[in-house]
Amino acid sequence: MKNEKLLTIPSYQQLVKQYHKNTDREAAILAGSFVEAFTEKFLRAFMKEHSEVDRLFKSYGPLSTFAARIDSAWGLGYIPDNVKNDLTYIRKIRNYFAHHPAPASFSDSEPQKWCSKLTTAQSIRDPSDNSIYTETEPRLQYLLAVGIAVATMHNTMLKKKKAKKVTQ
Repeated sequence: MKNEKLLTIPSYQQLVKQYHKNTDREAAILAGSFVEAFTEKFLRAFMKEHSEVDRLFKSYGPLSTFAARIDSAWGLGYIPDNVKNDLTYIRKIRNYFAHHPAPASFSDSEPQKWCSKLTTAQSIRDPSDNSIYTETEPRLQYLLAVGIAVATMHNTMLKKKKAKKVTQ
């Protein structure tokens, strides 16, 4: 897979620092593209290592789109419903910023509406004092949702690798 070294948790952590310096459009497109590519890496972790697998993800292959990757990862039981839903909204938000010809920001009605559906927009318990708060800034909700989706898929891949070592 091309750019495999860039699709790691440490590389994502470096990108997050950059996202905070970027415009809304740049952050949305770059974070969305990262999670799309990571979803490919995630699916490949469950597949044979063979050159024929590459064509599933290229051009008109059945896994060439972000939507197809999301649906496949969920349909195969590799990601839970909440991650599927978040990835679907992340895809919509990324596409909005990528294809909207006019200036765009997270304060626009469409991204705001979709960000409000992300799990990061739901009430979250603060571990320091056990209080509940709701994050209201759509850009942060989006970036957190991307991070949570990547972390969830990463942890699932680690469990798979661990289980594979045990059975060998």
